[in-house]
Parts: sequence; C-alpha cells; structure tokens
Amino acid sequence: MSACTAAVTVGEEPHRVRAALAFDVEVLEDNNWVEVPVLPDGVALSAITLDGRTASVYRRDGQHRLALRGTGRHRVTVEYLAPVNAGRGTSSTRLVLPQAPVVTVVATVPRADVDVVLDNAVIRAVDRQAGRTIVQAALLGARTTTVSWFRRVEDDDRETTVFGELATVLSVGEGVLRGRSNASYTIHGSGVSRLRLEVPSSLTVLEVNGAGVDRWAFEDDADEEVDRRVLRVDLNHRAQGSAMLAIEFEMP
Repeated sequence: MSACTAAVTVGEEPHRVRAALAFDVEVLEDNNWVEVPVLPDGVALSAITLDGRTASVYRRDGQHRLALRGTGRHRVTVEYLAPVNAGRGTSSTRLVLPQAPVVTVVATVPRADVDVVLDNAVIRAVDRQAGRTIVQAALLGARTTTVSWFRRVEDDDRETTVFGELATVLSVGEGVLRGRSNASYTIHGSGVSRLRLEVPSSLTVLEVNGAGVDRWAFEDDADEEVDRRVLRVDLNHRAQGSAMLAIEFEMP
C-alpha cells in the first residue's frame, strides 16, 4: 500500500465531517485472490472506487475488504462521514485511516478564526483565506487521529475575576504519597486562557486533565525561599463561567 492522502472537510452543518481518502495498492500475487483491508468495520462508507469505477467491499475479521486478482497497481478512493463532538468551545472528530505507511491530511474548516489540532501529527502548513482555515499535516503509521478545532484566543479589555476551590484526595503507600486534586474555577468577565496553581517543589505532577487543556508546564521563576513552584495550564479556548482541572501527583 502506498502513502495515503486524506482530505477532511467540515461542512457548513457543523455536526459532521466528510473524509475522502486515496491510496494505491500494488498486487504481487498473479494467480490467487488477494484481500486488501481498506478500513476497520464500523465506518459508514458513502463511496468507494477502484481505478475510477465503483467498487464493492465486504466485511470480514473487523475490516472492510476489497478482493483483487492479478498483478498490477490499483488506485483506491474511499469516502465516509464522521460525527462531530462539541463542548466547551472545542469541536472534534475521530478519523479512521487505512494501513498506509504515511498519511497526509488536508483539513479544511469553513472559518478563518479557528486553530486546528491533529493528534500525533506533524503540522506542515496553516493557511487562512476566504473565510476558511486549511491545515496540512502528516502522520506516520497511524490508524486513527482526532481533529479538533476551536476559536482562536483573542485579547479582551474587560476585567476578569477568578475564584478557585481545591479538593484533594490522598493515598499513603510505602514511601510515597499519591493524590488527586480537583481545582474548580468560577470565572467572571472576559474569561481566561491560562490557569495557575502553586504547588510544593517536592511534589511530582504526573498528569493534568480537563476540558480544553492544551499543555501544562512549571514556570521557571520558582520561589526558592518558600520551596514552591507555579504550575501553568494553557487552554485551547477562553474559559468563561466555569472550568475544572484534575491534577494527579505523587511525592516521597
């Protein structure tokens, strides 16, 4: 199977995405039938062609498959629709990909004021024109990826006030203390795209989860006198009203 190109288009109706895939298959067996796995079962195929003609697939062992016979190179195109999940300012869809060594994705969103993220992909180019955002990316040996898009964070002059509440559960083991803190925020005003927590320097943060969490890291300007550090959490949207973070940690 050759490299695959995937054109992903968000429709004007934002609840679904159209995915169009194209790749080549080289058949080396001359006498016997060869089964080609196209996509996993569960994908609602809307169209499939083989060398420009409508083709038929069948399902076996959890795969949509094509049956080919005779040596030669064939062009396969596949189209399917994927649902969109939306919440807290972020929309996303899960793409299912063929067993190609490399997949090049071109994702188009009909809005120019959004950022687009593809899980485990290398972003090659971002183009905003004519009211659209077009992102080109590449994935190596991936079978699935999630495409997310959300409104770009813009500055706002309105004053913002944030109230926070922290609830922590601890578990004492042999030589280590493990815990989970739920940080609940109430946000008034224009909203925030970054949240901060002060934690002891001896504490090791394992994971930070929450709706719209983009990345997290410790700020460099630690207060050595009080032996504490500031954990910075960047969001992929401007949070308003409420937000919640779940922080997993351990310490000796």
